[in-house]
Amino acid sequence: MEIRILREYLQKGACQTYKDDFRIVSRRDRRLRASTSVAAINPDSKGFYGMVTSWSAFFLRSSILLCILGVTSLFAQQKDVSRSPVAELSLQNEQVRCTVQIQGARLLGDRLETLAAWAAKNGGSVSSLQTDGDFGVDMMFTDWDAPGKANNAENLIVLTKDHFSYDRNVASSSADGVKELRLFFSGVGHRLRLMITYRLEPRAFYVKRSIALMDSGATGHFVRFFWPLNSKVTGVSRVVKDGGFGQPVAVTTKNSGAFFGLEYPASYNMIEAGAKGVFTIRCGEEFGERVGKNWIQSNWGVEGITPDTFVKLWFDRYVNDIRVAPLRPYSLYNSWYDLRSPEYPRWSKDNIMSEQTSFKMVDILRRNMIEKHGIKLDAFVLDDGWDVYGSDWVLRKEQWPNGLKPLSDELKKTGTSLGIWIGPTGGYSLRNLRLNWMKEHGYEIVNNMLCVGGEKYSALLQKRVSDFVQNDGVGYFKWDGIQFSCSEPNHGHPIDVYSRRAILHSVEQMCRTAREKNPGMFLNITSGTWMSPWWVKYSNTIWMQGADYGFADVPSISSRDGAITYRDFVLYEDWKLKGLWFPIANLMTHGIIKGKNFSVGTSDEPLDKFTDDVLLYFARGVSMYELYISPDILSDGEWTSISRSMAWARQNFDVLMTTELIGGNPMKGETYGYVHFKGARGIIAARNPVIAASKLKVELAVSRGLDRKAAGLVLQRVYPTRWTSTVLHKAGDVVTLPLEGFETAVY
Repeated sequence: MEIRILREYLQKGACQTYKDDFRIVSRRDRRLRASTSVAAINPDSKGFYGMVTSWSAFFLRSSILLCILGVTSLFAQQKDVSRSPVAELSLQNEQVRCTVQIQGARLLGDRLETLAAWAAKNGGSVSSLQTDGDFGVDMMFTDWDAPGKANNAENLIVLTKDHFSYDRNVASSSADGVKELRLFFSGVGHRLRLMITYRLEPRAFYVKRSIALMDSGATGHFVRFFWPLNSKVTGVSRVVKDGGFGQPVAVTTKNSGAFFGLEYPASYNMIEAGAKGVFTIRCGEEFGERVGKNWIQSNWGVEGITPDTFVKLWFDRYVNDIRVAPLRPYSLYNSWYDLRSPEYPRWSKDNIMSEQTSFKMVDILRRNMIEKHGIKLDAFVLDDGWDVYGSDWVLRKEQWPNGLKPLSDELKKTGTSLGIWIGPTGGYSLRNLRLNWMKEHGYEIVNNMLCVGGEKYSALLQKRVSDFVQNDGVGYFKWDGIQFSCSEPNHGHPIDVYSRRAILHSVEQMCRTAREKNPGMFLNITSGTWMSPWWVKYSNTIWMQGADYGFADVPSISSRDGAITYRDFVLYEDWKLKGLWFPIANLMTHGIIKGKNFSVGTSDEPLDKFTDDVLLYFARGVSMYELYISPDILSDGEWTSISRSMAWARQNFDVLMTTELIGGNPMKGETYGYVHFKGARGIIAARNPVIAASKLKVELAVSRGLDRKAAGLVLQRVYPTRWTSTVLHKAGDVVTLPLEGFETAVY
């Protein structure tokens, strides 16, 4: 015990003169025991003690005794730290105050509290949330006897605040009003150094925190997981959301709420109940890097506090703050059900993707969408079919003899960008041609997919993205299909769970590359993503999950009704059954489908069913308006339906961008709807998926964004017929909406 205490003390720098001698003893403790045994049997044998002079032995033993006394004194001082005064370091804006508490050399905790004026303005009162400020660094310790371990080979440890001693702090404020507080710590019993950074932005009601580590000795310790938040929290009255993979934790207190998470799509966030109302919040990520002489830093953890108990509403506002790009309506034509590659045998010559057929579709879209109906088209997207399958994403020269620039230049005349689809893991059509070619040319393959984290393939993707933007004026990408796992040892990235981080890093780099070349870039990352709200830090939209389209097993007369019900069930599963928190405004839900080669409706479908699908598509609150159409087969009525619905959605986008799904399960034939509130305004899209008439009850809820003082509200139906209620409503009222069989209605 004394030897272990002494070693820890020496590693902090005490008794430096004899540190090297002591290490010889400690690292040869097993040989020492063996040597002394031999010396006892044979006095002439040279055991370890035989190599130390009697004077040196006396001097070393005296030094050890003095150091042990010093350690005893140090421990006595640490026991007395509870008597030290508590120092408070604060960051504050007009919404909240974050206070970090230091007692002696120990991080005591932190407190986040609302300020009175801001809380009152939002109908709440002052509230606070106290944590013990703890964290965790899960690591493979690469040295003798890891801290707190009795045996040399016990290398897996979790360092917490108890393993570090506070040294100093540095406060700073940037020109844009962002305040930071950096706390520096020395290791206790080891040479690792720690930095905790708190960040408070000007209008934020949340504080961010990260941890960073460095090793002055460059020993080679390996960080497996960072847990920037691993804290005990008091004052929780109810768990609203218990976190999950890429999902936040949310709680309420007596008169307020709070949320926690790590700003990383693959984060682990969880809450555990303890004794006497104390909860532990854990927010972390796999890391998989060695600690060196340069800082390695975690992603930001976030802790938000709300002036009332409507935590999800405030979390949505936080998500709005962290988006890589502001929400905006973005309309596009996608060629998938219209134009394909020459390899598709049933596609006619007029529907082979080429420069000629693309120019033809651009002309039809311009006449019918832009000139005749005033529809803004933000992007013309070439889906699968533009490239040679047996290549590394090379354009087909036969179909595109002049490259893509002529098409891009033509689109610019109407303010439209060229969009490009890429299937990062190899695409779908004739994928084996691509995979075999890629493998033969040295690109990394895992199973039957290209490895997006592979050193050579990742570099190729970065180059293709850069060249498309710089040379061809591409303003939209659809990256369709990414696998976030690879344990091949020769791909130039870590294996096991750390491969996920490497692949995510590659995708992040693609995002950065695209936006550096074109700040107005719209990125749509589809299959392979999961509904973590922190995807919005990188991409404008991600995939809703489920299939591209489907038909619900609910009796319906129109096949398009079945397709609507299927799509709404996928969203119901996401939000209600799985309890995921993600804004629908950032979801790709696979738009309006009516192409020459596929349609979810029949060729003779009535216009009202097509319009139901179109209007509900926009009324869900999506921001990306995808038209999977053949422009030359739509009727004037269908063009009118699209143009009027899109114009209505653009006009009301500020309300539609915040959405809550209400009601029952579409797959069970229960009525449901999408509600949007902002201030004293609201939009309700309601639907009955079965033939029997029914009703939908809707609360005009403050928790969904309606102003708590809203009164004198008029309920008006605008689709499919006009109707105005004679009863005035206020916030908190419940209205009952009648719905005929298979009816879609908008209020």
